[in-house]
Amino acid sequence: MKQPQRSCRSPRPDGLARAGQALVGIGIAVTAIQAASIRQAATPPHLLGRTVAAYRLLSYGTIPLGGLLGGVLGDAVGLRAALAIAAAAGCAALIPLLCSAIRSLHEPPIEETS
Repeated sequence: MKQPQRSCRSPRPDGLARAGQALVGIGIAVTAIQAASIRQAATPPHLLGRTVAAYRLLSYGTIPLGGLLGGVLGDAVGLRAALAIAAAAGCAALIPLLCSAIRSLHEPPIEETS
């Protein structure tokens, strides 16, 4: 008896996932540009190097920790649950930003010189 052929198409909405990833990538790029602009405008010139170095240490230095945590979490609760937790954490990360004064910043901060 012949086995029925299975379709190669995935039942998951792969196109939606790809579109979401593209939007996330665009959002990251726009956010990085805005954050760098605000940081440069708000930081005195003699502290700019230290500020950028501290920012890069905190942002890029935590990537391996996130990878390790994601692997442990995925192993402990499963891939789908780990991705759902990561999505919820990503959304929760917006809460401090939405509650900050950055929302009312329409012009870059200008240092007054005397």
